[in-house]
Amino acid sequence: MSLNRGIQPDIEKIQSLNFKYFEKSSLKSGADLYYLAGGTEPVIKLELVFNAGKINEPNCSVASFTASMMNEGTKHKSGKLLLDGLDYWGAHFQVKTFNDDAVATLYCLEKYLKGALPLFIEAITESIFPERELTILKRNSSEKLKLNNKKNEYIARVTFNECIYGTEHPLGKRNSAENILNIERKDLLSFYEGYYQSGLKYAILTGNFKQETITLIENGLNNTGLNHSSKNSNKSIGTIQKFGKFQIEGPNKTQASLKIGKLGPLRNDAHFTDFQLVNLVFGGFFGSRLMKKIREDLGLTYGIHSFYEPGKVLNIWSIETEVNNKNKTLAVSEIYKELNKILIDSISSKEIEVARNYLCGAILKSLDNPLSMSSRMKTHIDYSLDKNYMENYIKEIYCASPDSLLNAANKYLSNDQIIEIVVS
Repeated sequence: MSLNRGIQPDIEKIQSLNFKYFEKSSLKSGADLYYLAGGTEPVIKLELVFNAGKINEPNCSVASFTASMMNEGTKHKSGKLLLDGLDYWGAHFQVKTFNDDAVATLYCLEKYLKGALPLFIEAITESIFPERELTILKRNSSEKLKLNNKKNEYIARVTFNECIYGTEHPLGKRNSAENILNIERKDLLSFYEGYYQSGLKYAILTGNFKQETITLIENGLNNTGLNHSSKNSNKSIGTIQKFGKFQIEGPNKTQASLKIGKLGPLRNDAHFTDFQLVNLVFGGFFGSRLMKKIREDLGLTYGIHSFYEPGKVLNIWSIETEVNNKNKTLAVSEIYKELNKILIDSISSKEIEVARNYLCGAILKSLDNPLSMSSRMKTHIDYSLDKNYMENYIKEIYCASPDSLLNAANKYLSNDQIIEIVVS
């Protein structure tokens, strides 16, 4: 029997996630190792989470430079020898910096972990940040920043962050080529010692592994000398630092970049799930109202999206798009018209159903294999969510109604304390 691709498959309601909760063990440092086994392929993912997020950096780029140079050499190996050794074991190593923390990740086959783990630990604990590689990184980064400063969309985002966090906050401070070129090796070493060597929050292990692998990792991490730190940054601000409408002259006179936004609900807010659905309907995916109106009906842009980003410091909701400079006033006006509609008129049950299916599909995708589940585990750990959170979350999605979404929209999307940035 051939498959008729002209017929849409039935959409099934999620009856149960069967979310397998992770286990944990304690390391000598006081940090916890969280682990969740599963899958059929013998691949593992080990993540070490540190307090080395952008929010803790003393100056712009110090956090990202420190992370990106941790594969450039150790006390005993050059960067090339280190990466060649990991390559020999078929392993991949990376360190990424986020606003709240930094994550060092090792991917490898379980059977080769014994060879790859010491190299991974050496990169994390014995980095030296060579002057030559730092000079190259500074030069490349300063040139990249110069290019970004010629883009309206970059200026809009930087200005938006300044309004949200303030110009002196690490997440709102504007970077410069001069600042990048003034970064010294001692700055990276100080940050590394304070937030990596003395800043291990916890570790996460996912994939297809045996008990022996857990023991191997525990023994390896117990002998690293890494110190545990559970403290959170004290640089929270509680509210937007500056709101209003700002017209900025940009380098590109043809295109206008628009960035509009404000604060959204906290993760523990009663309106959190309803607000996620409101955002999806409004501008959170390709079939949203903003895409239909601004892109398809009016032809003002190739793409427009709204984003909701729950975070530890603030929970930001924003809209981004680029339009022809001559259409910027019309685009802004139409965005506010759509915003006002969602505050006045109840969202239809059909729109809610589409958004609900989209959100549930995204949740299932994030749980479809053990490696991708590590991000869900991290959210549970960071926000101290209980074992029943995912099941309750799904129930809240299915319980959402036109009235509950209207209430969430009016509480968080009214036009007060809104930031509007137009760079043209």
